[in-house]
Amino acid sequence: MQQSVDSSDSMRDTFDGVDVTGEGNAEQNAPQPKQVPLWLKVWRVVKNRYVATILIFLILWLGVSKNNLFVSLRLHKQVKELETTEKLLKEEMYRDSVESELLRHNKEALERYGREHYYMRGEKEDVFVVVEE
Repeated sequence: MQQSVDSSDSMRDTFDGVDVTGEGNAEQNAPQPKQVPLWLKVWRVVKNRYVATILIFLILWLGVSKNNLFVSLRLHKQVKELETTEKLLKEEMYRDSVESELLRHNKEALERYGREHYYMRGEKEDVFVVVEE
């Protein structure tokens, strides 16, 4: 009877083969595996031929070739600026062409334009230019 009680006590100390008493077991006392250095982990990935090929092309694309990423980005920005300038100049050309047509066919508009931009005057008129500071 004594023996059965001892076996039930030992059953209470373990649960599915795991020691609950905290006394430790052989697995906890086993030596921990050495940690692999970071450079070795990186080398294992880089030595794969596909990764190495991609890295080589990235390095060439980012900085070595004359058509690298930085040049491409700069040229793209320049193209956007030129497109914006082109749009503004086309709008200005349209406004100027409308004004030119108006001046060709309307004598009063031509007179008004001459007075505003070139300070022209009619007969028996004086022009006073007021400069605001």
